[in-house]
Amino acid sequence: MNKRNIICAVLAASMVLATGCSQKPDNSSSGGSTPSPSSNITAPETAETENSDNASAEADSKAVLKDYDGSAEPMSVLTGGMLCSTDKGLLYSDGTALYLVNGEESTKLYEGKASHINYVNGRVTFIGTDDKGSADIYLMLDLESKANCGLKCGNAVYLASAEHGNYYIDADHKLHRVFGSDTVISDNQPESVSVAGKYVIWTEAKNGYAVIAYDSETGKTETIAENGNHPTVDGNTLYFVNQDSGITALDLTNGETSVVSDNCRLFFVPADDVIYYADGASICSVPVSGGEAETVYTAENSEAVIKDLTIHDGKLYFTEDGAMKSL
Repeated sequence: MNKRNIICAVLAASMVLATGCSQKPDNSSSGGSTPSPSSNITAPETAETENSDNASAEADSKAVLKDYDGSAEPMSVLTGGMLCSTDKGLLYSDGTALYLVNGEESTKLYEGKASHINYVNGRVTFIGTDDKGSADIYLMLDLESKANCGLKCGNAVYLASAEHGNYYIDADHKLHRVFGSDTVISDNQPESVSVAGKYVIWTEAKNGYAVIAYDSETGKTETIAENGNHPTVDGNTLYFVNQDSGITALDLTNGETSVVSDNCRLFFVPADDVIYYADGASICSVPVSGGEAETVYTAENSEAVIKDLTIHDGKLYFTEDGAMKSL
């Protein structure tokens, strides 16, 4: 072997040691030569990853609620609060007692008027009125034991519950968060409290009915919409009633809004690709993308009051003059 060949062999061996692997011949090339180690660089994939990260960052910057996972479901308290869907059955208050209804079976859970029924991780919260007429929040440990843990907050007129606390509005129009301690988080005449993940959303009458989002982890609030009422979240969409334009949808991923219906009825519930809303003695449906409304139910009594629209096991439940019915 001449001197030049020896030097080439040494350089080749050094290259193998530096890359940690040997290069196999590329038999598809015309000369059968060994490809350069630089052929292992995958620039297009790196560029694609960078573009993906940039797109993700851009999407996050447009998100209305940061770090929201899009898992929220509509809350029954916004449609009247006398019905609530659970994994063990349907909670129903007829104005005299609270029941768990499962098919043909009905179990009484509480004697007395109950409203604003919530269900979170096996626990039931509601506003109950005792024989003295005072309103309190009662928290039950679970539906099986029917045990009451004794949590009571007087003068509650509205209640929404989440894993990160119970949120109630008192008779002085102040919104409280009960999570270990009792803290007032809004005194601007808050109304219509809803929950979306770590966020609590409500409207403030003293603030032009601005829609407010409260981060339960940081304690910070921000205005996410104007002139709204009855905000409820279904997945990545916030629905609310704009008094000027009607039922409005706010895309929480990009902040874009659209009008679903020019109807301003407050009792409505999203259900997959439609929204059901109560219109006096009737129930109408309208596509979430907008369009013509269709009447799906009309009570025999034209003076009947329909509310408490709730989706349970794929069916629409509601109350008609206090009596539970379904479609």
